[in-house]
Amino acid sequence: MKRLIRFLIIFSFLLTSLGIAPGMAAPIPPGIPIFLPLLTTHATIKYSVSGTIRDTDGYPVAGVVVKDVNGVTAVTDQYGHYSIQVLAGPNTLTATKSGYSTLPLNLNVASALNDVNFSVQVGCGNIVVNDSVNVGEGGWDFLTDNDDVIAGTDLTVFNTAPSSGRTGIDPAAGINELSNTRARSQVYHIPSEELDSVFVGLWVFQVSTSAGVVGDYDHQYIELLDEDDNVVRTILFENLNTAAWTYVEYSLEQDLTDDLFPHRNIKIQVRTVNDGTGGVSAMYFDNVALVMCNTHCEDQIVDGGFELQTGWFMYAPQVISPTYTTAFAHTGLWSVQTGIPVGDPNVESFSEVFQDVNLPSSHSGALLTFWLYTTSSGGIVPVPALPSLTREVTARPETERRSPLSIQATPENDTIYVYVLDEDGESLRRLFFEEATDTNGWTRYSFTLSEFMGEDIQLLFGTYNDGDRDVSAMYIDDVILGTCD
Repeated sequence: MKRLIRFLIIFSFLLTSLGIAPGMAAPIPPGIPIFLPLLTTHATIKYSVSGTIRDTDGYPVAGVVVKDVNGVTAVTDQYGHYSIQVLAGPNTLTATKSGYSTLPLNLNVASALNDVNFSVQVGCGNIVVNDSVNVGEGGWDFLTDNDDVIAGTDLTVFNTAPSSGRTGIDPAAGINELSNTRARSQVYHIPSEELDSVFVGLWVFQVSTSAGVVGDYDHQYIELLDEDDNVVRTILFENLNTAAWTYVEYSLEQDLTDDLFPHRNIKIQVRTVNDGTGGVSAMYFDNVALVMCNTHCEDQIVDGGFELQTGWFMYAPQVISPTYTTAFAHTGLWSVQTGIPVGDPNVESFSEVFQDVNLPSSHSGALLTFWLYTTSSGGIVPVPALPSLTREVTARPETERRSPLSIQATPENDTIYVYVLDEDGESLRRLFFEEATDTNGWTRYSFTLSEFMGEDIQLLFGTYNDGDRDVSAMYIDDVILGTCD
């Protein structure tokens, strides 16, 4: 009906323009053509724009999100190819992926365009596709030598919801067969640009009923392969029943310098072998990272080594205050302590230290690294090498103090944790949350924070003591939050 009304209006307009008023009986003279205008608009015309995205070595990059000014998106496949439908007229395409940076392309679209290609440079971030190993998001091949023992995604055990990957035979499965199950990532190319750091990191959850049994040869592996699936480096080779998530990290910089990976192409493999006798073993994995950072990065943390005793603030409502200390240090003389050192009075308390940070919107990615050392009176605590000195962390005025919103529910036991909060102290992301133990050594952790680019955040480290039995403390050192242009 609307089309009919529109047609009648146009037709009436044409008659009037010919000097023939509506309602006149005079017929239109024969031989006089009438042209109906063809009304078109760019707003309804779309054209296909396609191309390939490659790194500085010319290798295709998968998982790059291509977006136009109207929010239409496409994602590159394993060959770096994308195709997107855009409206006719001026447009701008942007290409984004963690670990890479590139400039936008300005277009004037008047027909289908091919070979609209991007070249991306290394930024800073995790380049693994489907790093949380979610069902249906690709990035992984699950392989087995025994059809009765299948590797795959698992919805019952995970470090980050809703799933993880699994290899091997979980004891709950009730079977035991000779098997070699693997989870293998797609191939990733590490560009030959000057890089600040390159490393692999992932979380694993190991279960085994054969761990420590003489004559049982089950094994859990983390391996790095070349593009032809040859094992170049074994990061983990053991059989344990940790039944807890553990972080594993390996730096690739020396291996790349030594040209151990032909063409700098790498695959990550998680593997479990069961020998079919005695007990069984399995390994779950989650939050897999292959992180690259170039040298065009800036550290956004003030005094991340704690040598100047500045830039950090505390929250300690129970008067168990964080302090700068020389008791333990990863580098230099100082670290910062949260919680209660062994030998001090026990009280239920939150002890937190934090810093406000801006992640520039002009930068393409962010990588957080830090070192932790934990003590608990349930373990053997080493004696510091030097006499311990302490200095108070600056307290904010009472009205600006942050409540421990990083804790959603009070833990049952002593707990150490690291959170990203927004500028108002609301939780954005939980990075680390574990029951306090005595590590008796420094451990490095790293997380990509690229999703917060352009935002003001708080980086918070804390220790909770439950006031019962043991006391626990966490020492933090060498905190770096690098953002790359």
